[in-house]
Amino acid sequence: EEQEEAEEEEMEDVDEDDEGEEEARGLSLDGKVICFIGTLSSIKRGEAKQQAEDQGAIVAGSISKKVDIVVAGEKAGDKITKAKKLGCEIWTEEEFSKTIE
Repeated sequence: EEQEEAEEEEMEDVDEDDEGEEEARGLSLDGKVICFIGTLSSIKRGEAKQQAEDQGAIVAGSISKKVDIVVAGEKAGDKITKAKKLGCEIWTEEEFSKTIE
């Protein structure tokens, strides 16, 4: 009986781990308006735009109230302040990369 309880606990732990991993990758860009600002260090801007579009996102050339997600690279400057004021969700380049995996 103790062995059964231990096995059940192990299964619960595995389920919880899977949910966290799924959640990190499960964010959908489908239908979201996304804008890239600053200098992207791990990917070229054109490639990032293409990957976002491949995931169903609409890529905006500038920040506006229509933008859902702003991916902020280095040296984003005042644009990140504007994005926050407009209520855009701010992502790092790493968060974007994890979402498109």
